[in-house]
Amino acid sequence: LVHPGPEVVRSAGGLHAYMGRDRPIITDSGGFQVFSLAQSSAEDGPELKKRSHTKGKNRDGASVVKVSEEGVSFRSYFDESKILLTPESTVQTQKALGSDIIIPLDELPPYHVTRERLEQSVSLSHRWMARSLREHLKDRQQQAMYAV
Repeated sequence: LVHPGPEVVRSAGGLHAYMGRDRPIITDSGGFQVFSLAQSSAEDGPELKKRSHTKGKNRDGASVVKVSEEGVSFRSYFDESKILLTPESTVQTQKALGSDIIIPLDELPPYHVTRERLEQSVSLSHRWMARSLREHLKDRQQQAMYAV
């Protein structure tokens, strides 16, 4: 997504040509990687609370990850520019990469959450997946989508 970027990979003939692979390729939305940037919270289990106090924060001490109905915004590790991942943009990116199987964006809540918080997360992920599927169906390009 950030470096080298989907347009570079697309211009090189897609992931298959870029990697020299003639078998199916599955790609992820990038959501897991984004959520791994988040700072730990009271909802996190002890294994995540052991992380560095600066992890998940930018130079000003603010969280680098923000989740909303629109998607997930975060700061690039490469140049700290703001990036917004939406269900639609993650599908478009995976299509540009030439993926055979696309994984839609979902929210990754902390391990130890309340039932209510987990239900909110599943509901948000379901809405995001519906948006992802609508985007995918606009131009299937012989690509599949698999929701997790």
